[in-house]
Amino acid sequence: MYLITTSDERSWKFDRPVIFLNHKCLNPEQNHIWGDLDYKVFEDKISIGERKRIVINQIKTLETDLFDELVTILNNFHMQSFSKNFWRILIGHWYEIYLGTFLEREYEIKSVINSNVITGASFIKFKDLVRIPRDLISMIENFENPAWRSSIDFIIMSNMSNFNFPIEIIEVSEEKKFTQKVAEKPSKYSYLVTLLKILYKKVSYHLTRNNEAYINSTYLPKFQAILLNLSYFQMPKSWRPFLQYSDTATPDLYLRKALAEKIKNGEKNSLIRNELFNFIPTCYLEGFSQLYRRTQTLKLPKNPKFIFTSNDFQTYEVFKMYAAISTENKVRYFVGQHGSQYGTNKFSDPTIEERTSDKFITWGWSSVSGKHIPGFVFKISGQSYKHNPEGGILLVLFPIGVNSADFAVVYDPNLFLANQKEFIESLNPTILQELTLRFHRGSTNTIESDIAKFQKYHSILSIEKGVAPISKLISNNRLTVFSYDSTGMLENLSLNIPTLAFWQFEMQHLTEDAKSYYQLLVDAGIVHFNPESIANKVNEIWSDVETWWQSPVVQISREKFCSQYAKTSKKPIRDLRKIIRENLTN
Repeated sequence: MYLITTSDERSWKFDRPVIFLNHKCLNPEQNHIWGDLDYKVFEDKISIGERKRIVINQIKTLETDLFDELVTILNNFHMQSFSKNFWRILIGHWYEIYLGTFLEREYEIKSVINSNVITGASFIKFKDLVRIPRDLISMIENFENPAWRSSIDFIIMSNMSNFNFPIEIIEVSEEKKFTQKVAEKPSKYSYLVTLLKILYKKVSYHLTRNNEAYINSTYLPKFQAILLNLSYFQMPKSWRPFLQYSDTATPDLYLRKALAEKIKNGEKNSLIRNELFNFIPTCYLEGFSQLYRRTQTLKLPKNPKFIFTSNDFQTYEVFKMYAAISTENKVRYFVGQHGSQYGTNKFSDPTIEERTSDKFITWGWSSVSGKHIPGFVFKISGQSYKHNPEGGILLVLFPIGVNSADFAVVYDPNLFLANQKEFIESLNPTILQELTLRFHRGSTNTIESDIAKFQKYHSILSIEKGVAPISKLISNNRLTVFSYDSTGMLENLSLNIPTLAFWQFEMQHLTEDAKSYYQLLVDAGIVHFNPESIANKVNEIWSDVETWWQSPVVQISREKFCSQYAKTSKKPIRDLRKIIRENLTN
């Protein structure tokens, strides 16, 4: 069979039997194209959890070997002596995504080749300069593009020697980038508000003291974030506009080739070693000095009392450089939990931000090492959401097409869509009429086609495109259903709002410690692992959701779960200040 590895039709063959690498190759929008093919989809005999474990073990091996070599090479090239933690703050997320993407893809391709008779394959190939990213964001955008994934597959095949079928190359010089949804024209009132915000940002920026704390993107509600800043006698600031950065350095292919020779000597993982300097962003190499100067010229606190953020640490290159430099100068670096699966997802435990911060403030759990400090759910602190006992039902959908480069996510898009279809069709007709589907606001590139898919299931479905505040939607409904192991589920449970959830692959993504807590939710009928089970639960409790939700078995299970993963705080600023104060010196 002819191997097809992506949904990009330029690499397809239509005149022979084909085998698709996985279900992601079968875009439902292309059903009129692949529906008539003589095809099958490769099904690995090994479970998705075991596949993830194999890849994670490879990553951990490279973390201890290759990263040390890379740190030495970068320090020597930039004539610096920065610590490993400095480089992990700056390039750690890129390095992890690079490893995870290539290793998981390599595993999939080897598996399909070893299990089938492959007669040929076609791949897209980009020129060297085109494939080098500027920063982490541009690399993620590339990896989310089917054409780019095809080019990665060609690189993987080029590093393999045990295949005996012909390969066809489709050379491409440049690939169109994703386009974001155009924002609606603001009203005159919005212009005034925007003008005042800009004025405040500029004034507060110029009044920054060198020794004040860097507090930004805390995941606290706006009012609570303001109170936290004021409690340290400093003006609240929004640093995000100043953290925007676009690297303008030109990739130096001769330099990259020379550096690659220094790292190719390892006997194992030749693919990762061979390609590393073809995928490291320019802002970490040719543009490193430019990024460093940019950070130094901004009026960021030069000697901050401490740094606290819950969300600046991954794609904001200016912040990462700032935090890396500050930690070299012994500034305490605090990171707050900003979503679900911290401390529970075994495929991402621990994350880069957990490893690089001095203290990681969780939503309730702690660690033996003392690195993780129990906190509370930041986003809802000081908030009181309500729900309507006579309202409808809200189905919160997985962020389709978002974070597809996150190798730690256990998710099959085709199975997800099939599960949602079965759930919707299994609801009683009276309940279906009151169902609202809530899309993730980050699914801007695919949302129209995704809506069309769901409307095929039932034409009367009410659709919310991710524009309305989730709190408003929750308050209008009697029951919220989450289609994945989500942040919203933790927040709802913490707020004691009637909640159900269901997702794929049961507990394969959970750590052993977390499984017992999630089992409490399963036993209480809150969490389900198939659409039929959760639809039956909705149909069963619909006439009196409140009685079911307030029952002892549900409330006891919810409280035990929340004590570990979704604590609340009656005095969030006091509690947060106490955590920071007690950990400023130890």
